[in-house]
Amino acid sequence: MAESQRAFPNAIVRVEKRDTDYWLSEANMRAAPAEAKRFFEAAIASITPYMRAGKLAVFEGNTDLVPGVRAQTAYGHTPGHTMYVVESRGEKIVLWGDVVHVAVVQFKDPSVTIRYDGDASEAQQVHELAFADAAQNGYIVGGAHISFPGLGRVRRDADNAYTYVPVDYSQG
Repeated sequence: MAESQRAFPNAIVRVEKRDTDYWLSEANMRAAPAEAKRFFEAAIASITPYMRAGKLAVFEGNTDLVPGVRAQTAYGHTPGHTMYVVESRGEKIVLWGDVVHVAVVQFKDPSVTIRYDGDASEAQQVHELAFADAAQNGYIVGGAHISFPGLGRVRRDADNAYTYVPVDYSQG
């Protein structure tokens, strides 16, 4: 958003139905603890202009969104938390969103969840599956809460512990 306007007027915002049902619900916002209400307010404020403009596309579950971009469920952090898998010419990146919040802790122990995970058990399962798949298949991952550059690969060492290795970044 740019103030109360759509920052990208031609963009289509794609959101998993479980998240729109939850975050855009006035009843859920009223029932939420006081410290969580701001998350509902932010969701409503950021999505409503796109919805009014007919630029909100709601999908359900694992879905091909456009050629080369697939939504992959990663429920737990939020009811409809989703990862996005982008593939082109044999290359793959998985955009994790909020799978990781404290990389230095969670890569060593994927069972660690955070207070804001809506379903900690589901979130823990997502961590374990996402880390194992990324380590086994070697593709790049991106995370909202991973330090700059926010893109890297996951490795598993001889003791079965995970390590995050940022992509090599240089200017110029």
